[in-house]
Amino acid sequence: MPNQHLQALGQARQRAPRRQQRDRPRACADDQQTASAASEDHNTCECIPGTYSVEEGTVGTCAPCAPGWYRKGLGNDQLCLACPPGGTTFTSKLVPEELCIAQAGFFKTTAAATTFEQCAAGTFRVFDDAGLGICEPCLGDAAQLGMTSPPGSHTATNCYCVGPAYAPKHAPPLAPERCGCAPGLYWNINACEACPPGPFCLGTPPGGVLEATVPQPCPANSGSAAGSTTVAACVCDVAHFGSNDLCTACPTGTFKNVTGPASC
Repeated sequence: MPNQHLQALGQARQRAPRRQQRDRPRACADDQQTASAASEDHNTCECIPGTYSVEEGTVGTCAPCAPGWYRKGLGNDQLCLACPPGGTTFTSKLVPEELCIAQAGFFKTTAAATTFEQCAAGTFRVFDDAGLGICEPCLGDAAQLGMTSPPGSHTATNCYCVGPAYAPKHAPPLAPERCGCAPGLYWNINACEACPPGPFCLGTPPGGVLEATVPQPCPANSGSAAGSTTVAACVCDVAHFGSNDLCTACPTGTFKNVTGPASC
């Protein structure tokens, strides 16, 4: 019997530390902490900044704010807030609103600004990690007039040539490296204008230079109507007959008072 008593006493002593271990306060999860460093009550654990309580208002699971959302301060009853219009985040768990960065197609007027402006038409801005990039023009300079883009564009592929006066040098979906005059127009100092009567205008060819887009003369003794696009539009002048590429003067004693292929 004494041996049984000693054995029972030893078992009780072994169980005692386990009871003490179970009685210790539970630590907050990695994404939680208490408002007071001295607090030992697990029920006072709160979600840390940049996270929110999945079970709103109670101690439970904390989840990070999604990209484009933020939350600062401890709490289990506060939801994440969206960045201002045009703003987003590069990562989740954003804490202050000041760290919201510009989405593609938007920009900050200053580094400290908390609002965002949309890129104007004719410009674009790609996304960058810092969110401090500026809106860039659609390859625009004096030799690339006629190109624009919708407001808020986020890539150069949003840029396009304004028709009908301007045409891309190569077909979509590639963004035109430069715009050129459309067929039937020519470059006149600072704009594409309709081809005048007499010559024809092919427009700016692929790889061509805008400023070199000039009217092309019709064959001798022929001309064309305004806005003509090919040599086929050239017809024989008055007092001349034949095809558009070989017009001959009417013989003596004959006449022709209209343009075109009619005989004298």
